[in-house]
Amino acid sequence: MSKLEERIYKELKDRNINFEIQKIIPLDNCPWKKGRNIKSISDIYLPKSKTYIEIKGFMTIFAMSKMSWFCKQNINYYIFQGTEYDWPIHLNDMFLNNYSQNRPNTKTGILNHNIEYQIKELIEIEKNCNFDNNLSLTRLQGFIKNRINEYVEYNKVWY
Repeated sequence: MSKLEERIYKELKDRNINFEIQKIIPLDNCPWKKGRNIKSISDIYLPKSKTYIEIKGFMTIFAMSKMSWFCKQNINYYIFQGTEYDWPIHLNDMFLNNYSQNRPNTKTGILNHNIEYQIKELIEIEKNCNFDNNLSLTRLQGFIKNRINEYVEYNKVWY
């Protein structure tokens, strides 16, 4: 269990949010599966809102492809990004443009702000069952665009 997972578990427990860990995602046709016994598992499951949560650190191309696929399925799938300071929360701000208020200027400050913001989102989602299926997909697409722009900046071309 990572420190980030421990932090999220503690925050949810402290706010009396019921959750499960290592919950199997009930989808059988995952394109990356090999064999019949491989199950996809979420890091956290919020039962009231029926939300599966993936807690991500470093994001590989494979992980981003897999998470994008989950976001497009008929389930509530939330990507909790805990290591990328430029995870674009502002692209789908649940609290109506509240994300940028009091946002720090340092990478570490922004990262901590993002983590706290996402914890608030999870609590809001579970208490009010108001999950938006585009929430994580929009952010993931924005994050990928950030990486492409970074590539172009360094290499002067995208190909």
